[in-house]
Amino acid sequence: MLSSPIITLTTDWSTSDYYVGMMKGRLFSQIEGVRVVDITHDIPRGDLARAAFIVRTACMAFPAGTVHIVDVGLIGGPVAIRYHDQYFICSDNGLPHAVFGADFEAAVRLSDADGDSEFLTFPAYTLFAPVARQLCAGVPLSSLGTPVESLTVMRTMGYMEVPNGLIVYVNYVDRYGNAYLSIRYDQFEQVRRGRSFSLRLRENTVRQISRTYLDAAAGDSMRPNPVLTVSATGYLQLALSQSSLMQLIGIRVMEQLRFDFEG
Repeated sequence: MLSSPIITLTTDWSTSDYYVGMMKGRLFSQIEGVRVVDITHDIPRGDLARAAFIVRTACMAFPAGTVHIVDVGLIGGPVAIRYHDQYFICSDNGLPHAVFGADFEAAVRLSDADGDSEFLTFPAYTLFAPVARQLCAGVPLSSLGTPVESLTVMRTMGYMEVPNGLIVYVNYVDRYGNAYLSIRYDQFEQVRRGRSFSLRLRENTVRQISRTYLDAAAGDSMRPNPVLTVSATGYLQLALSQSSLMQLIGIRVMEQLRFDFEG
């Protein structure tokens, strides 16, 4: 375990109420030397798909031994999961399956009785925090609950090969208006097999993968064309330099897009 524990928080609490401060106060009070990192508290209420994307892309960069508390959409029994020597405490509501699939090292189902209150109105405070404290103290995961062999499945949008084409979806739009597609660059290259491609976006057509946002050339309307690039997450991303793709062409989460292949 880390000599100075790290705990991250990913929630849909927002920061307008007392929840974040109350939770941090408990962690600082009960775990000596802990470092608490806010991933985000601005996930739309219960948006499991967005939360899964954020956890999958942001939390994996932390060192082994980090404990991640994820509190979004509390429908589902509480679980603690070990993945790549990090720990994730959350609800088994489909979100952990969307992040890990079956590729986790171990998981246990936590008992509500292990919390320090008979009331479950704030389970992250009354249950997740005590479990995090034990993990930071080196308590084995196996002693914290009942072993879990599989996680509740959440159907997420992926990609689908079709004759001479590929169907993908917009999985996430960030605050800059950049759209993240439902396929990683390595997956796209495997499906593409060296063929040229075109992707139609309203009146624009994208035909290459760009290295930077600055490759957005002006079109006939003197507005920059969207670029297809690879984000730091490894997923394909549609973007505009110094502008919002969402505002320009109205692209939205869950929108279906099609790549056409030639050759």
